[in-house]
Amino acid sequence: MIEELITLAKRPPLFLESTAPFWDDDHISGQMLKTHLDPTEEKASRKPETIDASVSWIKGTSIKEDPSSILDLGCGPGLYCRRLAGKTTRVTGIDISRRSIAYARREAEKAHLLIDYHNKDYLTIDFTQEFDIVLLIFCDFAVLSPSKQQILLSKIYQALKPGGVFLFDVYTPCFPKYREEKNSWYTALTGFWKENPHICLHNQYHYPQNRAFVDQYIIIENNENIDVYRIWDQYYTETSIMELLGKQPFKKIELFGDITGREYTAESETLCAVCRK
Repeated sequence: MIEELITLAKRPPLFLESTAPFWDDDHISGQMLKTHLDPTEEKASRKPETIDASVSWIKGTSIKEDPSSILDLGCGPGLYCRRLAGKTTRVTGIDISRRSIAYARREAEKAHLLIDYHNKDYLTIDFTQEFDIVLLIFCDFAVLSPSKQQILLSKIYQALKPGGVFLFDVYTPCFPKYREEKNSWYTALTGFWKENPHICLHNQYHYPQNRAFVDQYIIIENNENIDVYRIWDQYYTETSIMELLGKQPFKKIELFGDITGREYTAESETLCAVCRK
């Protein structure tokens, strides 16, 4: 096992996938939902005050006045969908986590909101000119490999009505995470990754030429089962995000400092792109 762990802990090839399900794992998805719903944390979702400010901006004239249809990709437990839904706004939410979608549906029902939730991988969407706005929030776009990003961008472009907008955010090189590589480990009787006792080996690797980063978690259980979870991320400059988006026929692209519409500067830790069809 030691030799296997040494091999697994090495720097993985770029965008190598995990060895076990992550987003819809029975245990991990429950931990993710708790994190989504914790108003003091900003790990799975942003804090409520930031979400409120984002929704106000999204529904304002700076994006599209009075949108009648909105698609939220990676909607999680529906924190944005519930705020965006209204009498004249049709909201659709898509997320790969069954647990998050089940929670979102219950909350929408309790609030008497007509939100159409789907439990699926958003890379499989197939809408045609149905939405005024498509959202992909909290830097979720950058966890995808470049090839998957282009597949998704093509599907999003197809899903937008003429004049519709796609809004998403990513991190920039100013985000503190992209400044170092490190390795650590811990033991736990129960925790985020497993309900049972386990050891976690955590590697952080930076791929500066590709502007990519991976958090790699090697989880060893009592029965000697080993799972490896790799969470990839990428960061962008103003130039690199425009080059990426230039592969799709968007008519206009505006850049902001975050998803509340702040001005983008050289010191911004995030970058928000608003792409108009």
